Amino acid sequence: MKHVVVIGKYYPPEFGGMERYAYDVAHIAAKTHRVTVLVHNTGPEDWIERNGNITVIRCGTNKIIRAQPISLSMYGHMRSLQPDLVHFNAPNFWAAAMLLLTFYRGPIVVTHHADVFGRPILKRMVMPIYHSLLRRAAGIVLNSLKTAFASTDIPIGVGPLLAIPWSVDARAYNYDGLDRKNLMAERRRLCGDAPVVGFIGRFVRYKGLSVLIEALTRLDGVHAILIGDGPLRRQTEEQAQIAGIADRVHFLGTVDEPTKIRRLAMMDMLLLPSVETTEAFGLVQIEAQLMSVPVVASRLPTGVTDVNIDGYTGLLVPPGDAEALAGTISRLIDDPDLAARLGTAGRAHALKHFTFEVFTQRIEELFEAVLSGCAIEGPKRPRSSAAIPAGCENLSARVGPLPDIQPSELIDL
Repeated sequence: MKHVVVIGKYYPPEFGGMERYAYDVAHIAAKTHRVTVLVHNTGPEDWIERNGNITVIRCGTNKIIRAQPISLSMYGHMRSLQPDLVHFNAPNFWAAAMLLLTFYRGPIVVTHHADVFGRPILKRMVMPIYHSLLRRAAGIVLNSLKTAFASTDIPIGVGPLLAIPWSVDARAYNYDGLDRKNLMAERRRLCGDAPVVGFIGRFVRYKGLSVLIEALTRLDGVHAILIGDGPLRRQTEEQAQIAGIADRVHFLGTVDEPTKIRRLAMMDMLLLPSVETTEAFGLVQIEAQLMSVPVVASRLPTGVTDVNIDGYTGLLVPPGDAEALAGTISRLIDDPDLAARLGTAGRAHALKHFTFEVFTQRIEELFEAVLSGCAIEGPKRPRSSAAIPAGCENLSARVGPLPDIQPSELIDL
């Protein structure tokens, strides 16, 4: 039994995409290997938990600098682990520096979740650390190669790049398994008979919540259910108050998975109005699609548009354009047949291309190949997307946007 170390920023029950991804990868690896998860704690103390083959080490956070936790104890823990494979979830500059300082010489697999935006002076200082880690990696996993094309943090020539889209367990996302009568009663208590749009995610800059609120000011009577929390929640609440629409914007905070699925089923559509390429994929789109809820997302040059194909599984709008977002919301409200067609096609698309079983298989194959000493083949970061050969394949994963999706197979459902 090999020892796999999964390094992340935080870990559940902390809420966030990277945290959930690290959890999934740890549990996939733990089926055949001993796993240690090394992350930052939200408090100043170290905390160690053991559950079967998985040990979670939460390193006490001494300080947070521009959203980057600093844990002085992380270096000591990292040196003591002696892993056979490190799976590193980026961005996390402090953990990257600690890993390099241990002079670990074994294989590293990096999952690049998103670029870092803002903080230009600090970023210039710490980015060489991340670049050093990427050049050491046996493979760099992304949800889509579009993320690599759009990235300013992945250097030219670094690779191999592996497109392994993340997903969720589709069995939990079943509208037919819900009590529809009680569900509709909940919706009426909250929103009356009004149309309902929804948002699920962290309240952070790149999510475009200010655009969402501005769009709602252009729509009479439309209610919004906002699920999640984060540093911009209060600012978003204040924006809704100032705009005079607080009575129809419902902030529900962080909820558990069953409650989230129920709230998804209450929505007429899900909104993903993100404004930066930090939004590299948008897993919540898949969750909505599995519930046959149409998605309106920003047209970003990332994996967001692998999940939401404009006009076939949902609709896309220009990032930051509140008027266009409002117009697209109105279009779906006024055309329920279109909304239903997009919802049906979205579910078929998610079940075909983004199953958790396929994600599990691809991660298992990648880890076993790296642990066996196999050289992982794949394209390197090009100067442009045209430099990547179409149809290039790696392990069982297709590299690149999903070229086999035909409009006819979706629109005719």
